[in-house]
Amino acid sequence: LLAPGLQMVGDDWEAGRVQVAGEHRASASALRIVGRLGPLFARRGRPRGTVVIGIVASDRHGIPSAMLADMARSDGFHVLDLGADTPVESFVESATEASRLVAVMIGATLTGREAGLADTVGSLRAAGVAAPVRVGGAGVAREKAARAVGADGWTGRDARSALLALNGVAAPRRRPV
Repeated sequence: LLAPGLQMVGDDWEAGRVQVAGEHRASASALRIVGRLGPLFARRGRPRGTVVIGIVASDRHGIPSAMLADMARSDGFHVLDLGADTPVESFVESATEASRLVAVMIGATLTGREAGLADTVGSLRAAGVAAPVRVGGAGVAREKAARAVGADGWTGRDARSALLALNGVAAPRRRPV
């Protein structure tokens, strides 16, 4: 429910119909809602593995990673959510120290972040991270753009698509017999 509203605020800001203060008020409200809802997404039982989620350096929009993190938790993953404007080193440290790493999901909400995405993906590979690295978000147009920065694939443009991509690389959930 939040994503369409935030998209509308972003579109209005880009078109000059909303000023920076209005965008910040909307973002602060959305963060409070995400913060209150977050605990409801916790799931009992053994995690399906760990996923590292974050927004590429120089991109200050952290709500998408928080939303994906909650959705991934509800689907049984242990999540290391690094939030917005994540330095390359933080992605590398979190991924190399993670237990049972399933994937690294890197978001970009704005276009023009290709160099930062490529640097992050390259640094993860140089550090020996073997798990799939996927990039996406509103700032990554499609699969071809994700592959161009060295990623294993595209997450799509929104949290729902990213969760589907994560489940595509993870072992299936065990169902009780």
